[in-house]
Amino acid sequence: RLNFPLLSDEDHLVSRAYGVFSSFAGFSYAKRTTFVIAPDGTIGRIFTDVDPNDHATELLHYLNDLRSPSASVSASEG
Repeated sequence: RLNFPLLSDEDHLVSRAYGVFSSFAGFSYAKRTTFVIAPDGTIGRIFTDVDPNDHATELLHYLNDLRSPSASVSASEG
């Protein structure tokens, strides 16, 4: 059981709204992209051209860095 919702976008409305819908040679698809949604509901980071072979590790590093004390100091200074 996941502690977050997953999205199914069969009608492509969400992928079009986020600007990741594409088509090529008659095939329609959403580009591999990860949007990290911040606690306040804004987009905190966008990962484009995601490689499914190593993206989970990249994403976990990013999320762990967000939770480190130095990340909150940097964010408040920026």
